[in-house]
Amino acid sequence: MPGVPGRDRQQGTARELLAEVVDQDLCIGCGACTALAGSPLEIRMDRTGRYRAAPKDGADLDHQGGYLRVCPFATQYDEDQLAAGFLGGARDHLRHDAVGRYAETLAGHVSAESFRDDGSSGGMTSWFLQRLLDADLVDAVLHVGALPPGEQVTPEGGPLLFGYGVSSSSAEVRGRAKTRYYPVEMSGVLRHVRENEGRYAVVGLPCYIKAVRLLQAEDPLFDERVRFCVGLVCGHLKSTRFAETMAWEQGVAPGSLAEIDFRTKTDTDAGSYAITTVDMDGTERSRENHRHLAADWGMGLFKYEACEWCDDVTNETADISFGDAWIAPYAQDPQGANVAVIRSDGARQIVDRYRKDLDATQISADDVARSQEAGLRHRREGLAYRLQRGRAGRRRVPVKRVRPDGALPTWRAEVYDMREALISEADRAFDHTRATGEFGRFRDAVRPTVWAYQRLYERSVQKRVAGALQRHAPWLRSAVRSAMRRVRARRGG
Repeated sequence: MPGVPGRDRQQGTARELLAEVVDQDLCIGCGACTALAGSPLEIRMDRTGRYRAAPKDGADLDHQGGYLRVCPFATQYDEDQLAAGFLGGARDHLRHDAVGRYAETLAGHVSAESFRDDGSSGGMTSWFLQRLLDADLVDAVLHVGALPPGEQVTPEGGPLLFGYGVSSSSAEVRGRAKTRYYPVEMSGVLRHVRENEGRYAVVGLPCYIKAVRLLQAEDPLFDERVRFCVGLVCGHLKSTRFAETMAWEQGVAPGSLAEIDFRTKTDTDAGSYAITTVDMDGTERSRENHRHLAADWGMGLFKYEACEWCDDVTNETADISFGDAWIAPYAQDPQGANVAVIRSDGARQIVDRYRKDLDATQISADDVARSQEAGLRHRREGLAYRLQRGRAGRRRVPVKRVRPDGALPTWRAEVYDMREALISEADRAFDHTRATGEFGRFRDAVRPTVWAYQRLYERSVQKRVAGALQRHAPWLRSAVRSAMRRVRARRGG
């Protein structure tokens, strides 16, 4: 078992987990706490379309079982400690503040087969999973895909669209390709791992992969059976209401959404994708992403509150991480491209073995960070501000690598305050207007706050640009003077 420090700290009862995490709105609903032997907990979806840990009926909540140790928002272990324990043996490791430990960083796409066409971006995630199966390094993959129609319903009565499943064939892996901006939980697939011997790869967001690493450190069974953790770069996790609102704006009434493709490629550029929906009657609709009210990712409508307390964007504890290459020249390609952060020796060996499948080049860790610049700013500068404000307000805040710091310009602090307000504002508006079936009423309910946020954000962008120009003013003046001297010299000649 990897050497993760601090294993002798208090295990924590289920009751303590509920009080310290769930009741503080810090639960991400990953399901790790349910995977411990004899756990009295289960994962349920609440009325807002977010998963939470909850007690089973009649369960003993005072059972000591390591519940705080396996929760990604309760544990004292941070991503640096976990990466050192699980990735510390990798050769030639480098470290970057935003990217974490890494051996190599790439940008590009899969040129072999149809991985790129079938995916939301460059196709690298499904390609890597397929190659793990091809190399006989895993027997199955645990990842997210569409659920059978009508199999489960949300508390608000609509069909549950996506969830974790087990893929053991190429067809199953490819059938679960594409990005899903949708809530999921791992309790079912983690139970599958406990009950079925085998070698598994797990795909997930940073908090989910962190939870799996904590389970591996806690329980030798998970350490032996989980062979690869494949990470997705993360902005934040959405509730079911995000998908419903996108569809509602297209004319699909809440509760009537049967299918949604969050990333339909177009012929313009990677960021100008469309959102395609299908209602219960089979009617398909599609609209450009930017034409949806909730499309502004920074605004954060329907995000989990727990996401406001996370400092890992690039999935630093995974063997390998994949994200969108939101940097030039890759962002201009409508077919999409990935950034890949290769961390473990095992992941590097797979990439090296099948590198001929890729049209990819090495980039710097700084380039990876630039591709996720806005998310990193919210999770580092913004988190430092939220930690300071949370402590001042005497609320429980998780232990993070980012140090509390409230020393922000007023205009930046207002942006972060407004983003947090929009989480609850969007849910209140949805509660009050869903039954009417009229999207215009929802739009009108949130519009004042949305407009106020957009004005603040535009001002913050202007301030950042002005600051950058001021910082680089000496260089700019020097460059202008040099250019003028060259012009005068040519004219004189």
